[in-house]
Amino acid sequence: MSSTFFDETLQGRHCDSNWYQGNAGTLGTVGPDFSKAHAPALLGFDESIDEYCGQHLDGNQDRNIRGHATRCVAANLNILSLYGDRLPYNICRNLEWMTCAAQGKLRGQGGKTIKFAKAPHTLDLARNNRLGVCSGWVPDSRPKGGIYGYSTDDIFYLETCMYSQMCSNGRDLFTLAEGQSFTCAFEPALFRELQEILLTPADPPGPHEKQCRQAHLYQEQIYEWPPDADLVDDSVSYWDPARPAQAQQENPNGICLAWCTKWNCWQAECLGCGEDRGCCGDANGRRVRCEEMG
Repeated sequence: MSSTFFDETLQGRHCDSNWYQGNAGTLGTVGPDFSKAHAPALLGFDESIDEYCGQHLDGNQDRNIRGHATRCVAANLNILSLYGDRLPYNICRNLEWMTCAAQGKLRGQGGKTIKFAKAPHTLDLARNNRLGVCSGWVPDSRPKGGIYGYSTDDIFYLETCMYSQMCSNGRDLFTLAEGQSFTCAFEPALFRELQEILLTPADPPGPHEKQCRQAHLYQEQIYEWPPDADLVDDSVSYWDPARPAQAQQENPNGICLAWCTKWNCWQAECLGCGEDRGCCGDANGRRVRCEEMG
């Protein structure tokens, strides 16, 4: 039952699992052997994780270490790398691993530090969007109907959203630089809110939505200016590359979408929310949870 899964995930019942099953050698059968006492959890896109781990190998370590997971363990970084059949990867396992990391319960983690190989604030849905475009990797075996529900690049967006929900300091995620340490202020009540969100049935895809039948590698583009040439001149003063272009161009003063809650009042799409959503403004004009106002 779903309630059992969420209860056990919250309790960290399986945090000591080998999250590298399916990898070659003892890493896949026994688990990681970290060389230092603290092995922070690391998240990001596959290629950014691989690059970050390669950059953080000790000077006397072989830079040509083969294998994504082996390289990260050698760099003393904890990643999720399930390839086995006994404990196959899926989104539920992903949430379980993330919750373990948030509570500092991963094997060898030695603390609650989490790092991001790609800064979360760069996940822009208007420029270099990798969400819902079938980029990354998908399994060779197709699901029933031949349409994949997601590809690997989608997962990092989901991970960022889930941490922004289960951590009371989730807003801090979007101020982090690449590789900067983050400690989740994990809140069981927020985890339960996430549980409700995840168990809410999704709307069926529309007839014109993109269908993922074959994945491709994403090629990132470099933007030095707002991508829409029709922007008015004074809009440049409030252009923020970390915010979605559509929200800035159409509603620079903020709106209040259906998914807004007191936990994301500061996001561009929620700046118009009021006390009915638990959102208030402080003396400095910042958007905060009303309960923070005292």
